[in-house]
Amino acid sequence: MSQMNFYISSDSGNGYIADSQNIPIIMFYGPCSFQEQRPVQNVLLIGPEENIQASSFVFDTKVQVKQFTKDLFILIEEKIEKIKIFIKDNLKILLTI
Repeated sequence: MSQMNFYISSDSGNGYIADSQNIPIIMFYGPCSFQEQRPVQNVLLIGPEENIQASSFVFDTKVQVKQFTKDLFILIEEKIEKIKIFIKDNLKILLTI
């Protein structure tokens, strides 16, 4: 894993392993409070639209998620553009090493 240029992940353990190896991450997360627990290195977080409130918390997990999956993970043009910029910027760094 440490030889990867990027890692695309859901909010899961594998993403945190990539983070520990300083691999740039594009992380998709659901209706959680990512401020409680998230990668700390070079990460682009792609989550639900701002009008969808968190319903999963590390210390106070709710059992039922109220939103449909398609609403949580829809990729609007703005998110796609953020992903492109993140990859482009990190490729520039990799090419200068």
